[in-house]
Amino acid sequence: MLSDNPFPLASHRQLAAAVKRHNTRPGARKLREALPLLRPRVWSPKETDVRLAMARAGLPEAANNEPIYDEHGRLVAIGDLVLKKFMTVVEYEGERWHRDERAVIDVDRFNKLSALGWTIVRIRKHHTTDDIVRMIRAALLLNGWQG
Repeated sequence: MLSDNPFPLASHRQLAAAVKRHNTRPGARKLREALPLLRPRVWSPKETDVRLAMARAGLPEAANNEPIYDEHGRLVAIGDLVLKKFMTVVEYEGERWHRDERAVIDVDRFNKLSALGWTIVRIRKHHTTDDIVRMIRAALLLNGWQG
């Protein structure tokens, strides 16, 4: 998506300090377990759900909200989950996707990415975790991932 980076509510360091400070409170164990799963530049909870499903399925880790440039160094897109080595970008399309002008921008952006050789996996809320993993795995295998 071509959008402004939302302001983070806390840095990783701040979260780690809070977990350490509240080590004995209810829920502290879950927070400790979740801390290593955090990634920078995550702009939506659904992106995290997809990324974690990928990890549980043994798929390669994607970069979050990573810029993608054309051969002239011009920004083409900022992909939700980018697997650059395999020229694959995973996009989670939220409900607002069909309701505003970003849908037009996304269509143009997807066409540009396709013309550059990228495979785009588009995910919507009706897709199950199994669907998501299957679609991403298929795209990666198509683009050289050995599994």
